Amino acid sequence: MNSGLLLVAVRLRGPSENSRETEHTLRLLNLTRANWATLLPNTPSVVGMLRKVSMYVCWGEADAGILVRLLERAQAWGGAEREEALKALGVENVSTLADKLLRGEVSLKDLKSVFKPRFRLHPPKGDLRRSIKRQYKQRGETGYVGREIEQLVSLMC
Repeated sequence: MNSGLLLVAVRLRGPSENSRETEHTLRLLNLTRANWATLLPNTPSVVGMLRKVSMYVCWGEADAGILVRLLERAQAWGGAEREEALKALGVENVSTLADKLLRGEVSLKDLKSVFKPRFRLHPPKGDLRRSIKRQYKQRGETGYVGREIEQLVSLMC
């Protein structure tokens, strides 16, 4: 795995007889529903939680393209307008915010104080090419997918 600053995690599978421990871990990651995405710091503890729920989510490193797509779908707290929320963070548009997030000038904590910590996505257009019941290494869709997370997010935005 690369040591990128941010990870994007997407929940692909819904709650179907999950253990309490699995559901708790998904709740800690802000992935309580299928087709939701979230931005996470790339730390060993977060990667450990993602590995624990790897049969339900896929994740990979964030780049500017993914961040712009996700931040366009961001919802501000209290129903505020996106422009007002961006001004509260000291940026003018979504692409500037994405660049500042990648450089570490804006922290995830600051972002989550203005925007909700999850992004609601559509089901994938044209369906997924592989099974969501298998890991990526076994020709599935779940687990660590690296840079291919961008293709999945583009199908779901």
